[in-house]
Amino acid sequence: MTENNGSRMLDLTDHHEHPIWDAMRSQKPGIGRFSQILNEMKDLHDAKRSDYTGDGADILHNYRMAAQTMGISTPLAILGRLQEKVTRLAMILPKEEWRVKDEPPTDTWLDIAIIGVLGLIACEQELEASK
Repeated sequence: MTENNGSRMLDLTDHHEHPIWDAMRSQKPGIGRFSQILNEMKDLHDAKRSDYTGDGADILHNYRMAAQTMGISTPLAILGRLQEKVTRLAMILPKEEWRVKDEPPTDTWLDIAIIGVLGLIACEQELEASK
């Protein structure tokens, strides 16, 4: 971590090589980077989707199954997964190291963003179904 105007920032200059780290090092913060991250989120979600939901049209299939198994709503099942990712960051960021070397904190941040969007979709669907 490095200090920047009194705030701590993740140091992207060392750590292992990873395309996301490389992209972050080469971009300046701003709207362009935000749009690039949104595209990365979509690409990552599209790549992982079939592993979790099969080839079906329901992008929340895995969360619905988990919710049904636990007897909770789909948004709550998604919240549980989100909490798991937040807890991982809370554990690794202060230490500036992680044991799963092929999953740096940047991957977890992307996962959190994607899971957040899926949670929003689940909430929208539940609100629509309750009308």
